[in-house]
Amino acid sequence: MQTEPLFEKLDISWRLVCRDGTVITPENLPAGASVSAEWRQTDEKTVLGSFSYRGLTDVEYIYFPYIRWRDFPEDGELLLPDFYGKVLHNVLNHVIPADKQWLISAEPQIAASEMITMRASAAMTPSGSFLFDFRDQTWMQKRCFYTLPEPGTLTFYGEHLVPMDAGRTAYELPFPCGITAFDGGWYEAARLYRNWALQQHWVTEKKRLSAVREISCLCWNRGLAESVVPPVLKLSEDTGTKAGLSWYWWHHNPYDTDYPDFWPPREGEEIFRKAISSLTERGCYVQAYLNGMTWDLDGCSTWEDGLDSVVVRRDGTPEAVPYNIFNHHRLGSICGCSKEFQRRLKREVSYLAESGLTGVYLDMIGNANHRPCYHTGHGHAPGGGDYHYHGYRKMIREMREMYPDLLFSTEECGEDYIDLMDLFIGIMTCHERFLHDPDLTPVPAYNVIYHGIMPIYGSYTLPDGIPPYDPAWPPEGRWKEEKDWLQLYPDQVFLELARQIVYGNIPTIANLQLHHCTEEKYAEVYRFLCDAVRFYHAHRDFLFDGELLKEPEIICPEQDVDFMTRFIYTKEGAMRPCRHRRKQVFAARFRSPDGRIATILANWSRDTVNGTCDGAPFALPPRSFAITVS
Repeated sequence: MQTEPLFEKLDISWRLVCRDGTVITPENLPAGASVSAEWRQTDEKTVLGSFSYRGLTDVEYIYFPYIRWRDFPEDGELLLPDFYGKVLHNVLNHVIPADKQWLISAEPQIAASEMITMRASAAMTPSGSFLFDFRDQTWMQKRCFYTLPEPGTLTFYGEHLVPMDAGRTAYELPFPCGITAFDGGWYEAARLYRNWALQQHWVTEKKRLSAVREISCLCWNRGLAESVVPPVLKLSEDTGTKAGLSWYWWHHNPYDTDYPDFWPPREGEEIFRKAISSLTERGCYVQAYLNGMTWDLDGCSTWEDGLDSVVVRRDGTPEAVPYNIFNHHRLGSICGCSKEFQRRLKREVSYLAESGLTGVYLDMIGNANHRPCYHTGHGHAPGGGDYHYHGYRKMIREMREMYPDLLFSTEECGEDYIDLMDLFIGIMTCHERFLHDPDLTPVPAYNVIYHGIMPIYGSYTLPDGIPPYDPAWPPEGRWKEEKDWLQLYPDQVFLELARQIVYGNIPTIANLQLHHCTEEKYAEVYRFLCDAVRFYHAHRDFLFDGELLKEPEIICPEQDVDFMTRFIYTKEGAMRPCRHRRKQVFAARFRSPDGRIATILANWSRDTVNGTCDGAPFALPPRSFAITVS
């Protein structure tokens, strides 16, 4: 490639990897084979590359572009396309242990991503940054990697999986790969990508935002109707808004067991329908949980050739994970080509739709259907392709055609289903519960790209620190001793709710029970939850409709915060708390559709905080929100 001065610090090439592990480079290309890697400059800072090969058999992976950045600086950072987006610091010293690496090659791995959040990543330094993107308008199987081939050298490459049809000797990458030079960090990278993303069909064909705009909060509740419904009604009444219920464990089977058979409800149809109508009659949103892409290989749900519907890994084993720690049933990931699984899932959706629900949550589809399938009898070529994407999109379209008023949601911040889904759940607003790597900082890059286009809810924020426990699980799995977690971790719930507001997400509270709304012990938590819900609802012209801009510069005190890292499957004695230092005030800036700019401040701390926002002084009372509009 003939590079312009902007790209001189990059060595840009390619690699091919065959099924037997043979690596083909420009230096050892076999006689009779040919590779075309062509670049064209589209503007003064962007080049687009195309790639194809001929005369080669058994090629499984294309590494393109394969970029080496020599003398990558110690203060450089990476934007990784996971969840909302993550910034990796200490890049050159961040080598993943060998037993956790995804690599086919032997180079030490720094980071890897399935690129669900966006089809791009960025390497950023004070002296110049680069956005690497794949302008794929469907979803071909691909990942991206950063490696450390030698000290001080950063390697980035896209790993594109080739559809391995029998006898294939040629292949052309069906989309261009971009490299864009820019100045700045993760925010500038996200804005660059946004320029391309907003022109794509998943944005231009997006509809029905108004259908979820009235949801002021989602209660992520699990269990019986008598426990999940009353707090939603109470929250709605106390805030003067329409809260919603995302209902898990309504089904007859234990959680993560016997999928995809959920019906009938564990309390019977009459109680289930009555619970739904008690909310919908008051204008509240109600969605019920279904797992959208797994089958219990060890349960009682069977169908002809069911096992043959499961994704087969490269090594020939089924992709099956025992999520349930009590019975260890393996949930097999279903290939997008399985018509029988889709028929079964559509049947479950029909039961729910006819029960009067507002929406259905289809778990895992949004974040877990990007893994290659090597089954030879599914009707797709083994390995690479976009068969998952087309199969699951077809299923969702058919569901929407069957029930045009039903709303759909799925897991995590992604791009595949923006046009077909009404909501995404994104739980990394409480990322301290999940991430213990001090080199990783989550950032709202996804919201910079898609806020105002794709509504997001979700957080594992627990009012009392106690996750729900499915009574269908064995009683010995329940914790024997519960401490006063709110006293031990007094700031976590407030911080997590504040972050949801500044991200512009629909506020979400997990396992909200009626006693959390009424007992004095939780009065401050409930007051702050109500304040957050009212504040979000009153300012939806920014926090739902608006565009997320670069956050203002906040100078204020910082505070050490202790966090619980407990989930529904965390065993007693296994919780490992963590401590992080955080600013006492979070801030964000949004632009409304009519051009007004709002600066949002959220004080999650117990103190009145004095500080400055872009140089202007403020004094914010404890656990409160503020907005300034210009």
